[in-house]
Amino acid sequence: MISENLLMEIPKEWPQSVRRLVSTALESGRIAAIRDALRAVRALPQEQQGRPFRLGICRTFTIEAQIEALTLGLATLPCRPAIMVGDMENIEQVLINPQSQILQAAPDALLVLWRLEELHPRLVFEHDGMSAEEREQAATDVVSRIESLCSVYKTVSAAPLFLSTLPEQMAGGTAVTDLYSAHAPRRTVSRINQALLGFVCAPTNRESFIDVVCNGTGGYLPAAFFAPR
Repeated sequence: MISENLLMEIPKEWPQSVRRLVSTALESGRIAAIRDALRAVRALPQEQQGRPFRLGICRTFTIEAQIEALTLGLATLPCRPAIMVGDMENIEQVLINPQSQILQAAPDALLVLWRLEELHPRLVFEHDGMSAEEREQAATDVVSRIESLCSVYKTVSAAPLFLSTLPEQMAGGTAVTDLYSAHAPRRTVSRINQALLGFVCAPTNRESFIDVVCNGTGGYLPAAFFAPR
């Protein structure tokens, strides 16, 4: 059954047949349904599709399987999305080099997706063997790296920058000792995410179009985060 909430989020001026295809695709997540819906949307007159929207994505992990789903979600804003994906684990080179392929394409927005295991592998794979001081310093290093990256980015591009939080379910199990221990991996991820949220809420960063999207589930990122505000 199609969710009425999903139908309400799809442009009302679109034909009912297209709206139902899109709703079914977004609800099911099936790649065949997503592709059928994208074809239907792309067959609409351009004035119904919306303006072009170029999104650059920097990531530390594979996201190719989600690109069509994200494209469909963005199309419901509505807009005509074109998504450019940077090389894996190449975030600094993409964001702070004015000559990088993504920045040269003059994107309307950039999204950064990362996980702790790529930002600081020791905090995930050697966490139990690290002292409390080492864990604290490693977390500080991650936060400093993010702040430095954003500070330089603001000098080379004015495109809105969306930073994802680190997915918490990737940082350890769900045992009671992990949830309540002061030294569990989840505590480290939570500390970094809190620092990230505090950083992007600073007035100087809000004015520089830096924002954050929550990626706590590791699933698809909602396209509503890119809607004009």
